[in-house]
Amino acid sequence: MNEHELKQIAAMLKQMDYAAGDALRRNNLPGAILAYEQMMDAELAIGLEKNAGRTRINLANLYLQVNRNEKALEHARRASDALARFGAFEDVINARLTMARCLCALDRHADGIREAENALRDCRTDAVRGEAYLVLAECERLAGDRWKARNAADRAVRCFEGVNNQSGLARALYERISLLEQNGQSAAAAADRARLAIINSKL
Repeated sequence: MNEHELKQIAAMLKQMDYAAGDALRRNNLPGAILAYEQMMDAELAIGLEKNAGRTRINLANLYLQVNRNEKALEHARRASDALARFGAFEDVINARLTMARCLCALDRHADGIREAENALRDCRTDAVRGEAYLVLAECERLAGDRWKARNAADRAVRCFEGVNNQSGLARALYERISLLEQNGQSAAAAADRARLAIINSKL
């Protein structure tokens, strides 16, 4: 493949990525799914398996949003397997956490919690660990265990604080606020809401 062909392929993939992003901005989920499906097919056709694995994660999360949970799980599993072959550590963790969310969406809460806990044990940085605790909090909440969900949310907050990840911290605080309000802890929730408002004003 010569340099001109490589440039054409790069431009094509960039255009597909833009189309997917544009569809998401317009909340056109079917359009975003179609764009990512086309992008993944193109990546696989030219041997960009690592890129295709990352695109599969995006697809899995989109399929979750439209309640096609089995399809989402299939993409997440295939992404995890593909990315593991390349030693793409953080991407594999991301795929496994998406699998955990898919399993919980399918009411397989015990399996989802187990997958999230296993992924958590393999995390090497607080940034990734924060994401894992957030998913674990979601899975525990869906399983009906608010105490464990709150504990996971607390840990997510601490992880994101430790690495000054404001975007992650905002998501962790939002999760914790929901749990606090469900448990009738309005004062603690109000304190977190005030903190979240400050963070959001700076993002």
